[in-house]
This record gives sequence, structure tokens and C-alpha cells, in this order.
Amino acid sequence: MGISDWSAKASQIENNIDSVTGITVSGFSYTLISYGGTNISTGVRGLDLATADAMYGIGDSLVNGTMPASNGDVLVGSVLNDELNIPLNAILQVTNWDQTTTNLTVTGIYEFGAAVADNQIIVNLETCQAIFNMGGSVDAIEIQVGEVFTADTVALDVSTVLNDDSLEISNWKETSKDLLDALQSQSLSSYMIQGFVLISVVIAIASVLAITVLQKSRQIGILKAMGIKDRTASLIFLYQGLLLGIMGAIGGVLIGLFLLYGFIFGTTSSGQESVITLIIDFKFIALSGAIAVVSAMVASVLPARRSSKLSPAEVIRNG
Repeated sequence: MGISDWSAKASQIENNIDSVTGITVSGFSYTLISYGGTNISTGVRGLDLATADAMYGIGDSLVNGTMPASNGDVLVGSVLNDELNIPLNAILQVTNWDQTTTNLTVTGIYEFGAAVADNQIIVNLETCQAIFNMGGSVDAIEIQVGEVFTADTVALDVSTVLNDDSLEISNWKETSKDLLDALQSQSLSSYMIQGFVLISVVIAIASVLAITVLQKSRQIGILKAMGIKDRTASLIFLYQGLLLGIMGAIGGVLIGLFLLYGFIFGTTSSGQESVITLIIDFKFIALSGAIAVVSAMVASVLPARRSSKLSPAEVIRNG
């Protein structure tokens, strides 16, 4: 049936839901395509290319050629192109279920990295509507949100704003439950590993400082006998913990960046762009450094308290 008043509905969503960062419309159907005597049944995806490119980065996914410039142009997925071996500017024939045919000119080859998406062809929305006799309707309104894990909440907001029972509103958390479970498990495992590493570091620092208190107990006792206060004696180890935390944070950040850039360099072929997009989050780096410093300070509390309780007379007597 399709969505005939999609423009009004898209405006409603965009104007009333702040968490929506992008919106586009699409049409989709399966059909028969032919080239060089080879016939393949595949999907034809019609997109409003201006808004879809902003959401999905179609232009950045082109491995060859350019974006469609007119209604008769088409983009071919890399997986499909491996089967048909279609050169640029070749004529691709699309046969609809009612036996009508449409000739399209191949302007580019795209690769999203997903086998299903790369085994289809992409045309602009008007071409898709003409091929499948859709009139002015679309099959879907696609929405992009700033925080992907709020997709279910945004879906409820969309349902409230549109208030149309004839529409089926879905989100990726419902349609990709296996992926969601995998991401949540990975995130939980990551937090557990980080937590145990942090505990191990705190214990290690506390152990080093505790041994230092034991080794330097005679010197501490002599200093106390000379008039140094318990609070000052404990501050020695707090400052030592702070110094260890700062040095560890700086060293960890530098080593992490070195390994990251080294990995990207090692996995990038000569003359080609890296397959990994490097995003440096300075807030995350600052937070990680702060956690390292605080952890070192926490680890130094026990040795500091132990040093403050040392009796100079007992230390010198047993020294």
C-alpha cells in the first residue's frame, strides 16, 4: 500500500522529536535484472539520495564511479557486481513483475560491507516509484537517532507523534535482537575486564607502597623522633601515589596512542585508505587519566595510614 502522505509525516517527526538527527524515505522491491545474458533476481532500493547520503554516507561508500545524476542512473552493489561484472556506463535492464522493462545506466559501484546490502542496486526514489508503479508513495520512512541504544524509546515517541495505527513502527533493537545481545555481552565483558584490571592495579600499587613503608620504617621513625608529624609522614606516600598515578596516566595514554596508530598503519595497504576510522575522544582520554590518578591515590591511602601510625620509639628500638 505504501505511505502516500510521507512528506507530512516526515516533517511531523523531524519537528517534534529532538533526538532525531536524520530522516529519509525509501522504496524497495525485488525484481529481475539482466546484463550480458545473465539474469539475477535481486532487490531494488529507491532512496531520496540527498537525505540518504547524509545518513548513510553513500558517496563515501563508492569504490568506483559517481552518484546518480538523473532518473535513469543506478548504483550497483559490489557483491552483485562480482557476479555480473558490469562496467561503468553500461546499460542494466530491470524487468518488473508485469513484464515491463526499464533500462538504467550504471554510474557507480558501492560497498557498504554488508553482503545483503551489497547484493542490491540503488536508484533515486523517483526511478523506483516509476519501475514499480508506486505513484507518489514510499515504502518506509527511515530515521536516524543520535544515540543508537535509545532507538526503542524514539520509536515510541514516533508512534505517539504520528498516532497512525496503519503504520508499522519498528527499530533495530527489535529487528536485530541477536546483534543487540552480542553488543550488550561485549560491553559487559569489557566493563568486567576493565574493573578487574583496575582492582589489580590498585592492589599492585598498594602492595608496592606498603613494602616501601616497611623498608623505610626506620627512616620514618627517625624523622618522627626529630619532630615530623604523623600527617606529614602520611602525605609522603599520598604524594608518591599521586606521582605514580600521573606518570601511569601519561604513559598509558602515550603507549595506547602509539599502539593504536601502529595497528592502523600495519593494517593499511600502501596507497589505500585505512579500513578503520580513528576517532580520538579527548573527554574519554581525560576521564581514563583521572581514573588512573584517583586509583593510585586510593591505593596509597592504606600505606599512608600505616606510616602515620608508626611509633618512633618502637621502630628505633626494633631497628
